[in-house]
Amino acid sequence: MTGGKTRGVRLFFQKYRVLLGLGLPLTVFAVLAVLIVNDRTAGFDSAIYHFLSSMITPQTTRSFIFLTNLCSPAFLIGISILLLAFFLFRHKLYPALAIPVNLLLSSVINTFAKSVFDRPRPDINQLVDVGGFSFPSGHSFVAISFYGFLIYLVARYCRGRYKYPLMLLLFLVIPCVGISRVYLGVHYSSDVLAGFSLGGAWLAFYIFLAERVRHTLEEKKGGSR
Repeated sequence: MTGGKTRGVRLFFQKYRVLLGLGLPLTVFAVLAVLIVNDRTAGFDSAIYHFLSSMITPQTTRSFIFLTNLCSPAFLIGISILLLAFFLFRHKLYPALAIPVNLLLSSVINTFAKSVFDRPRPDINQLVDVGGFSFPSGHSFVAISFYGFLIYLVARYCRGRYKYPLMLLLFLVIPCVGISRVYLGVHYSSDVLAGFSLGGAWLAFYIFLAERVRHTLEEKKGGSR
């Protein structure tokens, strides 16, 4: 009986994992958006910023600038080109193209979301110069959508003893980038949470699409033999 219930729960999550992956983070994003519009996050944002700003030192700032640059456009484009070349060399066209397409679409979605809310950046001690709007955090969105997709690719294609350490390293990049944006004074904590939630929803949807494409390509390859 217990085994049947466990199997039923597993089948439920397998069947509805896309809806859950989309629904939960989108719900969090919607709640944050309502709170932002009604100016209800000031206390939370202020408390997190004051905690992180108490750690400001030149060395810590250099470390967080390094972390935040892991999601800079130049770095991500460079990594995408290297991975594109790597997968093409391995004759794997699907992941080679999926990485830059994901980066491009992530940027478009986040830019659109920022234009909808038009939230100004924090009026505090900004340790780096940035422009544009604040909500949601583009670095946080791209951190989870880009590095999250790399985790998926590592899980799918990587073999050997470096697989899980690499997945862990990529996973740790995501929260570190988000924290760096608050520490550097260029985003509110609510911006970062919104970026993670919206980016997480996009990641779930994009992996679903990627899996469908992968199955279709494998079926065509199998049928042509």
